[in-house]
Amino acid sequence: MSHYAIRTALAIASATFCLSQPASASTLFEGDVKLACEAILCLSSGSRPDECTPSLQRFFSIRHKKAWETIQARHDFLRQCPSANQDARMQSLVAAMANAAGSCQASRLNAMLAREKEVTVCEPRPNRGSWRWVHERNEEPACTTRTVRVVDNTLPYYCKAYYHHDYVAPGDLRPPRYVGEPEKGGRWQD
Repeated sequence: MSHYAIRTALAIASATFCLSQPASASTLFEGDVKLACEAILCLSSGSRPDECTPSLQRFFSIRHKKAWETIQARHDFLRQCPSANQDARMQSLVAAMANAAGSCQASRLNAMLAREKEVTVCEPRPNRGSWRWVHERNEEPACTTRTVRVVDNTLPYYCKAYYHHDYVAPGDLRPPRYVGEPEKGGRWQD
């Protein structure tokens, strides 16, 4: 979604509620309701104009000691927008945003999916007749065990749900890609 499209969508979203309500209920969104609706639009796009700053700051400022509490509070914030509850697919998008936004960038994935693993590394056995084989007379390869940092190469389910949601235009949100092999320094890149 282009910057122009997001700006237009933000303006339309603010006005849509007014047009769909009876004249007596006609008001523009304000406060957290407005910020929640804007955050949904901004989190649905890979390009985020300056107009997204207040809503995204509000969304990402929601933090608690426990991760599940942060996710729940962010979900509650986004659900303040009336369109967040319009149908099951929109509800699943809002849930995916609450779970994944801010957690699925390469730097976070590299930290969250890292673990230590013991691997055995063996030097190849020298060819018979080589100078090394003749002098060492060693039939078995020399093996050592060491601990390496491994980053899992599987994108978490909540990231998949966010990046590949029906309501997100294909290619608009680009998931990080895994480069290399897990046991040989592989990692996620944006």
